[in-house]
Amino acid sequence: MSFKNAFIYLFLSVVLWIPSTLSAQDLINNSDNQEEEVIGGADIAIDQGRYADAEKICRAELKLDNRNQDAWIYLCLSIFLQGRYSECRRECDRALQYFTLGFFSDLSSQTWYNVKNYDKALASFAESVKRQPDYAGYRRQVGWFHTGIIYEKRKQYHNAYAAYREAIRLDGKNYQFYEGAGDACKQLNLKKEALEYYQKSLSLVGKTSKSGKRIQEKLEALNIPAKEKKKSASQPEIEEATTAEGSEA
Repeated sequence: MSFKNAFIYLFLSVVLWIPSTLSAQDLINNSDNQEEEVIGGADIAIDQGRYADAEKICRAELKLDNRNQDAWIYLCLSIFLQGRYSECRRECDRALQYFTLGFFSDLSSQTWYNVKNYDKALASFAESVKRQPDYAGYRRQVGWFHTGIIYEKRKQYHNAYAAYREAIRLDGKNYQFYEGAGDACKQLNLKKEALEYYQKSLSLVGKTSKSGKRIQEKLEALNIPAKEKKKSASQPEIEEATTAEGSEA
């Protein structure tokens, strides 16, 4: 599973992927001072791939009102999409002085992944999850999902499985979380559990979609009878991100 694509899926429509139970507006609406409309067409500029134009629009707006949350969101996103990751982190940190929106901490965490600093990415996402209360469930689930993908990248599959299970606990209707859990189970040779997760994922996304066809291929690759009973799966505890340097627990 591509972390970059998964992250994109979870952030903004058209430019970014949107899971079945989330929307870009859901993400942006998790704030106290939401503007009714996105300022100056920055969202349209990003949708059209005109990231530098979106940045200019947002910077102009912030000169007039440095507490405009939408302007901060699209500024940080436009800088990220131009590949200026250090600057993106700085602007996200500035935005977090005014707002608690998980978008900024998650986007900042993603920059570390894009430069292949997986240790900092993992620690950053873990910190982001801790900062976000349970009532902001859809933000926390995204953090756990990202954490699971990073653990998969590091081949720490027990930890990846635990992270995906936590994402599922927070949102049981997102096919990506079940697919991730299935991938982790497959690597742990828990084929019956992988079968259950893939089947659930497929039921949520549908067999005819591109994602559904990919999941169907994973199901077939397991090569086990669908009617077999599910073996009870272990439920490992996830390690603290800052100490997860070595082998799996």
